[in-house]
Amino acid sequence: MSARPLLSVAGLALAALLTGGALRAQNVVAWAPADLATSVAEPRLLERAPGGGLYITGALPSSVVRLDPSGELTLVADGSDSLMLGFPLCTTTDAAHNLYVGGFGTVPGTADAGVVRISPSGVVTELLDTGLSVDGIAVDPAGNVYAATSFDVFRIEPDGTVVEYDMTGWPDIDGIEDLILDDNANIYLAGRFTNNVLLVRPSGVVLELFDATGDGQGNLPSSLGALALDELGDLYILDATPLAPDSAV
Repeated sequence: MSARPLLSVAGLALAALLTGGALRAQNVVAWAPADLATSVAEPRLLERAPGGGLYITGALPSSVVRLDPSGELTLVADGSDSLMLGFPLCTTTDAAHNLYVGGFGTVPGTADAGVVRISPSGVVTELLDTGLSVDGIAVDPAGNVYAATSFDVFRIEPDGTVVEYDMTGWPDIDGIEDLILDDNANIYLAGRFTNNVLLVRPSGVVLELFDATGDGQGNLPSSLGALALDELGDLYILDATPLAPDSAV
């Protein structure tokens, strides 16, 4: 499927998403169909949807639409459901094409902050109410949902049980900005204020993979953000401070 007819300014990023990459997009939609603006006031996040389509999640007011390859838009859920989060910050999907949204509520009547699951048919279920915005979210093949606020990490099991990780003894991490999983259910956390990355193994062992000393060549991180893993298991870390070309970490 070609991305060119869909996005005029984010075609390359969209192509990466459709071939297995990830994308967080804000205010970059500049294409038809014309009714997108009336369905999604502020498009922010993209995820794969059934049938080769895309979920587009918007904010203020919150809404989710599904864009089919034909260009047809279908409203999946919106702020008329009081469980919807007013300001989504992160999304992911599972094998059944359920959409998981983490963030916080800024619209009267919406959930305060946490995680909701939206089924392909538009049923919204609240999974976690934290009181703090959720900045990172992931789902493993067993259906466990992992979510991180700035200071806490949670696992939501398929039966709805919420487990909060005991972070006693962990290396200090503050301002968790992203959470991702690998194929072995290892959790990776990026700390924006501590400028480090932690690896949390299923066994409970926690390792600090990256810290504020940076790459050892004078390139010091200032504000860590998104994380990503490639097919070889190499970890990529997004930071607000550009590194020198070919810096080794």
